[in-house]
Amino acid sequence: MITIPFALMHKKQSEKLFEISLWPDSETTLTMPLSIEVTPLRYNKKHAITYEMDDTLKLIYTNVFKLFNGGTPISDTEPSTGLFFTNGFGENLKFKANAVGNMFFSNGTNILSWTYAQSAQLTWDLLSEMYLAGWGLMGNHGSYATYSNITTEEMMYWEDLLKQEFLSRYNRCPIFAVNQGGLSNFDSAGWIDYLVSNQSILIKTLSSGSLPAYIDFSGFTPVNYLNTFGTVMNSGRYNMDGSSKTAELIISDINAFMNRSGNWWFRMFSHNVENNTNLTEYTKFKQVFKHIETAYGAGGLDNVWIPSVTELLEYAVTREKTLIAPELVQPNTFRLNFDFSQVPANIFNRSLTFKITSELPFKQVTCRGYQARYSGINTNTLIVDLQNSK
Repeated sequence: MITIPFALMHKKQSEKLFEISLWPDSETTLTMPLSIEVTPLRYNKKHAITYEMDDTLKLIYTNVFKLFNGGTPISDTEPSTGLFFTNGFGENLKFKANAVGNMFFSNGTNILSWTYAQSAQLTWDLLSEMYLAGWGLMGNHGSYATYSNITTEEMMYWEDLLKQEFLSRYNRCPIFAVNQGGLSNFDSAGWIDYLVSNQSILIKTLSSGSLPAYIDFSGFTPVNYLNTFGTVMNSGRYNMDGSSKTAELIISDINAFMNRSGNWWFRMFSHNVENNTNLTEYTKFKQVFKHIETAYGAGGLDNVWIPSVTELLEYAVTREKTLIAPELVQPNTFRLNFDFSQVPANIFNRSLTFKITSELPFKQVTCRGYQARYSGINTNTLIVDLQNSK
């Protein structure tokens, strides 16, 4: 658990209110009865699993989005109602994922604006539909769709164009990067300085298999890492591609991951997800993620969180930089003051799940101006999910 400092805010937001009342007990003297801990993962889940598809491929929409969000995937004859976990408050939530890709071919063609009917590439319209459904903003994957040893200056030129396009459409930019092809110039000091200063990238991948795909999330503090070391965090990814990665093998690896103690992030990816491919067969992909739902999602233990990489990173930063201060406003009633002022501006979804414990049982929550769900009234432990607060 990460304990939030009990530091009072510099200013209070009078239009917002979050108060907690305790059942009175004349024999109990209350000094500081509230213990507040932000849970390592949202919804107080044990572990998180994310999925990304590389190379700006439309298959992230036509197969993966339709399977996760609902619809009929093009490689399936069976409509999907979606794949689910719950938020712990009685509501089903759909699995989410991220597209990863380039935005320009080497001839300068804007891939996402290319609407040729037979194109295998994602388009702005499809990306926006997924984004509006809560999927992550497309992760950055280098400058070109074809691997080329171009200079850092050339990469910066194309990345500036990518940034301008994303800003104009979403008023924000990607916050993670998958460096292209393992080429050394995509990991040069000048390139990393550019990502840090101009795009606020928080985590990147270089050669997906070179680092572990299991990341200890309990101590994951990307902003502190960036400020301390002057560079972004590195991550590996678990590759689902290839005939040797059978569904049974992947499921075995997932089961081993879910049995880990602590709170971890398993970062998975593939290229094409379709039938008759030597990369990731759709039937294999479906079997794996249906297993996650039935074993660890809404149909099973319900102890896994399946966000996009974007949502997961936003939670990590919000968790890291938010202050929660309890204030005794009358006997047995506490007001919680939330200070989000240190959360970077490029973090749009500022949601938190936290656990409050007390000597006395909780009687009532009064909430105004916040979107919040909670459970634990009449017990000594209250679980609260505060949604996208500014």
